[in-house]
Amino acid sequence: MAPTLAVPPGPPIARPAPAEAVGAPERANAPAVAPAPMRIAPPSVATPRTDVAQGPTEAPRVDPPAWRGAEVRPTPTAIESVPRVAELAHADVAQLLWSAAAFNGPIQDQAIVRASSRSWRSEQSYVRVNDAFAGSTLHARARQAFAAGQDRDARDLASRAFAANPRDPDLAGYLAFLELRAGPENAEAARQLALNALAFSGSRRSQRLDDWDTLAVASALTGRHTDAVGAFLVGLAISGSPDRTCRTARHAYVTYGERLRVAVEAVQRKLLVQSGGTAPCAAPTLALSRPWP
Repeated sequence: MAPTLAVPPGPPIARPAPAEAVGAPERANAPAVAPAPMRIAPPSVATPRTDVAQGPTEAPRVDPPAWRGAEVRPTPTAIESVPRVAELAHADVAQLLWSAAAFNGPIQDQAIVRASSRSWRSEQSYVRVNDAFAGSTLHARARQAFAAGQDRDARDLASRAFAANPRDPDLAGYLAFLELRAGPENAEAARQLALNALAFSGSRRSQRLDDWDTLAVASALTGRHTDAVGAFLVGLAISGSPDRTCRTARHAYVTYGERLRVAVEAVQRKLLVQSGGTAPCAAPTLALSRPWP
């Protein structure tokens, strides 16, 4: 009604609404106009206060439609719990990674396995589960797509599965693997997802070799060489197989190139000490290095 009253008075306007024309001068400065913005403002302020009272702000911002079939893939960094949990998980595991990387003697396998299985503060983090059943279903479809050689579809489905249930370590770990496979530019996302997977694995961390491998490679690609060496050696302690650790490190170097050299050479030296002076891990080559787009 305000724009109509602002027009200069004239017969055409005065005739249809004589009552409003008479009362307009009083309403212009009266409190009756002021409450309009006051009635709109409280909802925008009250909504976040309700969210804070119910729990962490990250959970309400997860967008369910993204995993319910939308064409746009929800990237890991779009789920705000991922970097938060990753930061907490890194604080939990940093001492273990540093100790494994810095120790000059034979690797104490049992001590590392016990340390990796201890309770982490990060595993208690609040992360909302949107739909566990949808997550499992999409995860199965992602594995089928990957087995069929459809990497892009597998990554899309795995992203939607993880968005449906960010607390499932299998979904986080598989998406971390696919993110890393897609290229080095996704290394930070893969690192954070691997830490999420390890955090929510609880005492089963000592059984998740693939997640430790992903963490090792992604850490090296992001310049965290001590973390990379430590993660490789945690994998060695868990698997008990120097040959497996050697093959994993060599394959990472062949695939991703020079950014893996520091970590791989450090692992080779550790394996040399572990073997008592023999050379179980030959120097890698870049002859088969994968060309990234």
